[in-house]
Amino acid sequence: MESVEIWMWVIAGLLFTGILLAGAYKFMSNYTRNADVKTAQESFAKMTTMADRVCAGGISASEEREIIFPYIVKNISMSGTGEFSDEICMTLGDEKPSCYIFDYCNASLTPKSIDLTQKTDFFRMIQTAISGAPVASFRVKAKKVDYRNVTISLQRIVSKD
Repeated sequence: MESVEIWMWVIAGLLFTGILLAGAYKFMSNYTRNADVKTAQESFAKMTTMADRVCAGGISASEEREIIFPYIVKNISMSGTGEFSDEICMTLGDEKPSCYIFDYCNASLTPKSIDLTQKTDFFRMIQTAISGAPVASFRVKAKKVDYRNVTISLQRIVSKD
């Protein structure tokens, strides 16, 4: 009778451990996603604010800075089919694009589209929880080319770590 009781405790312990690990995985995935979404939104706002400041400046005004985007960013692109557009959009994961409409200028993006998507797995979440989310760094330069148009160029910075 004692051996059956021991096996019951072992099975209960395994079930409890499985439930605990599933809950921890869910918590970690929500934590990393929320942190990545916040970072992406802040970086997108920095880029559009920079373009607006350049737009408000005189012809040949320019500004350059380093901006990071987490790998949750599926796409950054201009809407429309022409060279310049008044709307830039960022898509996070499987969500609808969130777009920013420039008030006074039109903008062009070089390259035309940026895709940073990476698969998420258990080890990435552990790494994120311990050392922070991996990100892609870009040198972003906004330059006013005429009285109504701004070019935004993004150049990927490869770290030497």
